[in-house]
This record gives sequence, C-alpha cells and structure tokens, in this order.
Amino acid sequence: MSPVTPAIFVALLLLALGAIVGLAVASQRRRERAKSESFQRLAAELGLAYEPKGGKDFRDAWTVLPQIPRQGEVHHLMYGEIDGAPVTFFRHRYVVSTGQATSVVVHWVFSTEVASWPEIHIKRRGALRRMLGGRSANASEDDLFNRAWVVKSDDRAFARAFLNERVRGVLGESVRDSRRKIRESWHVVGGKLCCVTRVTADESIIRRQAHRLLTMRAAASGERGSEASGAVRQLIGSEA
Repeated sequence: MSPVTPAIFVALLLLALGAIVGLAVASQRRRERAKSESFQRLAAELGLAYEPKGGKDFRDAWTVLPQIPRQGEVHHLMYGEIDGAPVTFFRHRYVVSTGQATSVVVHWVFSTEVASWPEIHIKRRGALRRMLGGRSANASEDDLFNRAWVVKSDDRAFARAFLNERVRGVLGESVRDSRRKIRESWHVVGGKLCCVTRVTADESIIRRQAHRLLTMRAAASGERGSEASGAVRQLIGSEA
C-alpha cells in the first residue's frame, strides 16, 4: 500500500472541510425555511401579509431608525392592520467586521402609524451611567424614570406630554424571553411609533412585542378604557 503523500492529505482535508461547511449551510437553510413557514403561519393568524424578504429600497426607508444602517438585509416582513392599527414587523440583519473578528447584528422592528408627532428616541440607560448619576433632564416629572432612561427630543414639551404615567408604565415592564432580557428602544419618527429589539425572535416574542407596541400606542395616544386593550389582547394572544 503506497503512503499518503502530502498533496493527497491536503486534498482529503479540503474535501472534509468542504463537506462540513456544506452540511452547516444546508442545516442553516433548513432552519431558515422552517422559521419562514412559522412566521408565515403567524402572519396569517394575525391577518397580516407576509414576505420572506424586503428589498433594498424598503431597508433604506427605515434608516431613519438609529439601529438600521444602509447595509444588511430585511427578512420576515409582516404588514397590515391589527385592531384597526396599521403595523409593520420585520427582521434586519447585518454583519460587522473589525478585521480581526466578525459578528452578526440582528434587530427586529415593530412599528405602527401615529399622528405627525415630533421626533423622540428612548432607550434604557446603562448600569454604569446610572451609577454615575446620569439622568434625562426634565424628561418627565418622575425622577426615577429620568435616571433609568435616556430620552432625546428637540421638543421638550412634547417629550413630557408623551411620557405620561401609562407610557412610563409600559416602558417599566420587565420584558424577558426564556433566556435573557430583551433589549428594546422606542422611537417616534416620520409618523411612526417604533419598538426596536435586539433579539432572535420566535412566534411568542413577536406576539409579545406586537402587544407591547399596540399597548404603547394606546397609552401615548391617551386612549382610555379596557375595550380597545381587550380587543388587542384577544387578537395578539394572552401570553404577552
């Protein structure tokens, strides 16, 4: 039996590596296909249209949000109306490379239309900033809220009106999936109220975030009574 030459060994190694990569790619495609089917069923259940992928023009239209750059791809686009409220949900995914390492950044956007309100951006303040005494100056009459949240708006009067007690209550709710806390930020821009989450979503998270979005819309709009909330709960599901 002739010995294995270095060239043959390298060829066999490359074949093995190619097979491993091929299996990994096939497995990823199966997972994505299963996820698309799951989201398509969910969209149908909620009475929404579903498209597996959004185009470049659609992506670029959403770069008004701080987390959405002019790169990457939009997948799992759902749109239509829930309880009379126009909604759009989608996943945005892009790759960041530092030259030494590469990471994938995934955001889910949950959006509904509102009146032409002034622009406002809200996100939770980091723990270190809170320890150092950071606060949003006069964002609301609630000092604890001002310490916990970063609020940016050129219209301070609108920011104080927007951040009413019900809105602060929605923001203060603990939002968790089965593994970790969901990081979310809120934005009013271009006639839309948007919740942006950094999370790998499944059906339960989409339901829950959709419910939070419509609850926030009602709270910010000053809608009162439990009838609208009950309709939203019945449509979205009770697990939110």
